[in-house]
Amino acid sequence: MSEIQVLDTEAMERIVASVMPKTASDTDRLALMHMMRSSGLDPLRREVYPISYGGRLSIVVGVDGWRRLAHATRRYATGEASYQYDAEGNLHSCTFTVLTTDGGRFSFTCWLAEFKQNTPTWHRSPHHMLRIKAEVHCLKAAFGLAGPTEYDAETEVTVAAPAVVRPQDERIAELNRLLAAPSTEAATVQVEPARVDPPAPADLDAMTDEEISEEIGRLAEVSGVAWTAAAARAAARRGAKTDREYRIALVSQYQRAKARYEQQKDDGA
Repeated sequence: MSEIQVLDTEAMERIVASVMPKTASDTDRLALMHMMRSSGLDPLRREVYPISYGGRLSIVVGVDGWRRLAHATRRYATGEASYQYDAEGNLHSCTFTVLTTDGGRFSFTCWLAEFKQNTPTWHRSPHHMLRIKAEVHCLKAAFGLAGPTEYDAETEVTVAAPAVVRPQDERIAELNRLLAAPSTEAATVQVEPARVDPPAPADLDAMTDEEISEEIGRLAEVSGVAWTAAAARAAARRGAKTDREYRIALVSQYQRAKARYEQQKDDGA
């Protein structure tokens, strides 16, 4: 286990004041300070910072932030991206692979058809944007950094999903309580090694395509997501030219569904 040093509250307040827009509320400022304290990430390095997203101010983690957290585990050996193309030579998908110092190997594939947005950044740099998505997914899965997120196509950042809505004064009170914790408790952020659970109900290699799709549907149901086994199969067939591509697409869906389920289980613990 490694440690990421966290600034004291006074230093964090000065940094927050310098990066927050004037329209930011006290809750926004406290939320950024809490993110800095809990993760050890630095807004001045664009590892975590505020951005207007979907008509509201959000605290976002950039890809450099995820890389820093991964390296802090001291288990990150190397990572590399590979691209796959269709028969016409068009970009089809990107697979990012992480190798760990203890011999672990983690891969995550993102499909262009699922992630591409109709924006200038995606039109100009589809390889780069798709790699960012695959890398962030893979780092989070490999090192236990997974969390509920949504992706902003233009800024290459991961946007923290909104917390359960509660009254404003209750949210501020909770954030104040967290920020008021003794400095000895918040001096460092302990980065835990990834907890890699075996796929349920069985190893993916031993499962048929039908069984994987049914498991995707089951995980979606218990996670409260409107996604069925039939929908998973239909989505996997789109763009898949071979049986292997179809299976890879199913496995990719399963990985996302399992990560979402595990995060919800952790949040409810």
